[in-house]
Amino acid sequence: MAEQIEMIRDIDWQIIEGDACRVMGFTPMAEIINGKVRAFSMTTPYAAVIFECKKIPLPVEGFIFHKLDFMNLYEAMREKSLQDDTEVLMFWNKKHLRSYAKLLSKIMPRFCFMLCAKGSFELLTDNAHRPELRGEARLIAMKPIIQWTPKVME
Repeated sequence: MAEQIEMIRDIDWQIIEGDACRVMGFTPMAEIINGKVRAFSMTTPYAAVIFECKKIPLPVEGFIFHKLDFMNLYEAMREKSLQDDTEVLMFWNKKHLRSYAKLLSKIMPRFCFMLCAKGSFELLTDNAHRPELRGEARLIAMKPIIQWTPKVME
């Protein structure tokens, strides 16, 4: 049985900062009722997410501690369940916070989520994948169907 890497704190996540990751599984540890997040406990994260990333050869389990990140991931996974042949990609990023948000970076959301056509992860992370797609055609093939980016990152 292979080991699994866990990402909890910013220092753990920094290894993959800005890298595309494909969400493989999602375990909510909170719920959304009438548009509001209700945590099961004050000490647990809002969710666990299993993902793969080219930089790390093992399965990775990361924990979501921000309400907006949780809501966006929840919505991305809900949309994925409604659309065949899609995948959810995520990016952890702290460097692209707007200047005012950098002052409060410890409490800001960190994730961008995208619902993309299946195969987008390979197109983004492997230039040799589907070499017949070049230029604009490759960009169109990788383009997200829906994207959830916190306003503090836009």
